[in-house]
Amino acid sequence: MQFRPSLPKSLDALRVFEAAARHGSFSDAARELLVTQAAVSRRIQALEHDLGMALFERAGRRVSLTGAGRRLSLQVGAALDYLEADLSELRGVTRAAPVSIAASVSVSHLWLAPRLRSFAQEEGAGPVHVLSTDSLAEVAHTNNDLTIIYSQGEHPDWVLTPLFEERLIPVAAPTLARPDREAMTLEDIARLPLLDYRQVRPQWITLSAWLRRAGLRDVPQMQRVFTSYVLAVEAALAGEGVLLGSLDLLQPQIRAGHLVPLGLRIETSGFGYYLGYRREGVTSPAAQHLHRWLLAPH
Repeated sequence: MQFRPSLPKSLDALRVFEAAARHGSFSDAARELLVTQAAVSRRIQALEHDLGMALFERAGRRVSLTGAGRRLSLQVGAALDYLEADLSELRGVTRAAPVSIAASVSVSHLWLAPRLRSFAQEEGAGPVHVLSTDSLAEVAHTNNDLTIIYSQGEHPDWVLTPLFEERLIPVAAPTLARPDREAMTLEDIARLPLLDYRQVRPQWITLSAWLRRAGLRDVPQMQRVFTSYVLAVEAALAGEGVLLGSLDLLQPQIRAGHLVPLGLRIETSGFGYYLGYRREGVTSPAAQHLHRWLLAPH
């Protein structure tokens, strides 16, 4: 066994010294290490005795590093950083940088959030930061690791993989549907309270547009128009009216019977929701893992 005579008798004294040097204060080091200030002072004095040199200059309660102290501080700090990283890796608790994913408010709330709750239970799942915004520029910004984009499948900055095609049909709470759950005619639907959302993007299909495309000649005035699709969904769930539902976004609510499709005609817009990773730059292993998981069937 190799003997290391140049090392101090107590390696713990180096940890105490590093904390005192980093804080520039014995009392702050004591608070970090959960010991008394006197204990820190004794450890530093013992270390100085072992090394045969002063590490701190003392002026009353104030302390500052000597030249030798500054040099040792850099060396000990680096050594402890390496040791901490290696020990974390051995313990399997290396702190991973969070994966950032951007999506619209409706996709974040209705589709992504439930899946991230399941993802968090998976082995190897790391932290995820969600940027929930209806700003197209922010959703497509390459500061994000991943994005979910409403698209036709092509984007200059992102490699896109389809999640689901947008399929649209009027839905409502069971109290507004026919008791036998049979499909309703356009005229039947038009007699119910109608909920719509503001057409922020030209490719969006609103309920009024859907009714016109389906062949209804006289489209009645919408009872309520929302700026947020999520708020419109909440109103439909509360039984306040008929909403044009995106089948895949509302799949959990439809499966649970909280919302019921009212007709047979499903409209497709030619657009869909796509999961993307950046064309340029490196996609981290954690982002790759989340990307694969979101694309897998669950």
